[in-house]
Amino acid sequence: MYSWGRAGFQEESPDWSLTSVTPLHITGPWQSDAIVCASGGRAHTTVVSKKGNVYSWGNGHNFQLGHGDGKDQILPKLVEALFGQRVVKASSGWGHNLILTADGSDCSWGWIQDGQLGLCSMQHSAVPRQVPGLTGVKVIDIAAGSDHS
Repeated sequence: MYSWGRAGFQEESPDWSLTSVTPLHITGPWQSDAIVCASGGRAHTTVVSKKGNVYSWGNGHNFQLGHGDGKDQILPKLVEALFGQRVVKASSGWGHNLILTADGSDCSWGWIQDGQLGLCSMQHSAVPRQVPGLTGVKVIDIAAGSDHS
């Protein structure tokens, strides 16, 4: 996997002002597994592996990484709350994420201002949660915008 533009990470410490005009090779814990979907938000990245695992990294202050702590991650990290689910797609918004599972379930997490998480509240979610209004609906695609989904 490769990335360029605002890199925002280094092995030693994050620097969100760094930029790269050439592709940088990104390595992660998925080395024995292929990445099948990648999505970039304002200052974070979310990827899905062929095995259905979700990894995220970048700026975490809006809880958009899904690790439950709101901390920045300089290296890709497994979103543990989704482990064991067969995720097939991720879509990143400005400060939130959506995922779609093989069985058609939809989860969201991150920052909320305009209801973009669909969680029937105006509270941020630090971990993925199923979208309650879509329970029983087989979702076939997802898209996260800046302030909507």
